[in-house]
Amino acid sequence: MTVPETIQYDASKEHARAKELSSHRRRVAEIKQKAHHWRLTDCTVQTLAQMRHARIEEMETLEKVLYRADKQFFNYMHKALPLQTEKSLEQIDRLAIEWETLNVHLQEVDEALMERQLRQRMERYLGGPRGVSILDFLVFASIIVVVAFTIVSIVVPLDEVTISRLNRIDTVISIFLLSDFFFRLSLSPDKSWYIRNYWIDFFASIPFHEFARLGEQLVPIARLARLLRILRLGRALRVLMFTFRGLGKLLETFQLGLLKRA
Repeated sequence: MTVPETIQYDASKEHARAKELSSHRRRVAEIKQKAHHWRLTDCTVQTLAQMRHARIEEMETLEKVLYRADKQFFNYMHKALPLQTEKSLEQIDRLAIEWETLNVHLQEVDEALMERQLRQRMERYLGGPRGVSILDFLVFASIIVVVAFTIVSIVVPLDEVTISRLNRIDTVISIFLLSDFFFRLSLSPDKSWYIRNYWIDFFASIPFHEFARLGEQLVPIARLARLLRILRLGRALRVLMFTFRGLGKLLETFQLGLLKRA
């Protein structure tokens, strides 16, 4: 029994289509990777502001429903209606969980909006995204250097001359990092938000060896400053993520390692 010619032609055509679709595997993988690397800070300021406004309205509407459910609950309870009281209590629990979920989303959107506004102001001041990217890279490289100095000073025994030279370099870099902190603080849309989220950058930028010179009582502060410097490396990676997306997995691994050692 022979297969009709039209069916053979269709089968060949379908085979060609299947081969063509297989060649799209890389494109599909790129779409998947891009979706996994997407963050709220990728949105524009206007989009984030609209998202925040929508979340606030949702929460306010939900609160009104929750207040009505609360009155209904006590009404059923006073009337000794156990079944209605139980259902009303379940509704209150469900609404409260939904409100908390919306509140978490609101805080995430608000944080992203603050970050995006700060980024936008920095781009305006430094002449565009390229200027901000260069500054981010310099900050990241500086933190790598001071963290390396910190580790070397702890692990390797050094002579006084080498320590003095490293301290001078460390002081210059620390001044640069402190200047970067106050520069971003001055452009931040909310100073209290910036200090609350980036206080570690300030303390980690202070040259810790200066504390040790002031007396033995301040040695614990110097040790704390060393620890903060190492921890700040994770924050520097997050800042650099605005420009270099490929560091996402590295950042997650580094932060996970810090949590495991906590």
